Amino acid sequence: QTDVPTTERKEWPMFAWADQAEILRASQKDEYHVRQLQSMAEDAAEHTIGGRALNSYRKELEVASTLAYYGLLTLRGLPTLGEEYCDIIPVTAGTDTPPAAGRRAAQILWKVVCPYLGQLLLARASARAR
Repeated sequence: QTDVPTTERKEWPMFAWADQAEILRASQKDEYHVRQLQSMAEDAAEHTIGGRALNSYRKELEVASTLAYYGLLTLRGLPTLGEEYCDIIPVTAGTDTPPAAGRRAAQILWKVVCPYLGQLLLARASARAR
């Protein structure tokens, strides 16, 4: 029996850990599909509510489209299209098990909702400062 440093990650029997390049490629693929979904949503909204109203709610539509993409896939425990493309399986650090539903929801909120709320708060703060 050999001593393995505790800092090394355990590997799944069939899968190795994803490299940075694979994670980046998966992220780029997800970003591409999110942009496609946003474009389709903008086209539908423009035909439905008109261009002027769309300009008023463009940021909210982007957030809703991104939430739809990640929510429909990640919350259900399915891999995103980028993860599927690169054969990446998300796991919880330490336990090497798929993330629980609460952790997946927190990931989506942190990735999508928190930046939007931060921008909204900054815009309001700068408007009050004027």
